[in-house]
Amino acid sequence: MAANANPPRSRQAGFTVREAARRTGLPPHTVSYYGGKWGREGYGRFIKPEIADAGQGTAKRFSRRNLVQLRVAFLLRDSGLPEDETRHLFTAKGAGREDWWDPENPSGQDALLLVR
Repeated sequence: MAANANPPRSRQAGFTVREAARRTGLPPHTVSYYGGKWGREGYGRFIKPEIADAGQGTAKRFSRRNLVQLRVAFLLRDSGLPEDETRHLFTAKGAGREDWWDPENPSGQDALLLVR
């Protein structure tokens, strides 16, 4: 029997764009936009994928924290907050505290309440 040229790939940690979209209820193109670099300053890139933020041709991988961030960004934009102000909230001092975005930490429950 011939050896398989492409052995099965082990399951990577994190969520792909499609998986993140399904879990957050966002369209896949919105997940890509919020987590991507778009060549011009001021477009996309509300969050940085924590597990893999590879270049062209490779998949982004989002953490559970990123899923909360994606949903919050979506709700802020959907409620009418301009893109530059939404981006500013994510970069403001203290906004990146890890415990706030982590759904497993007690303060992360506030973020989960916000996104429901």
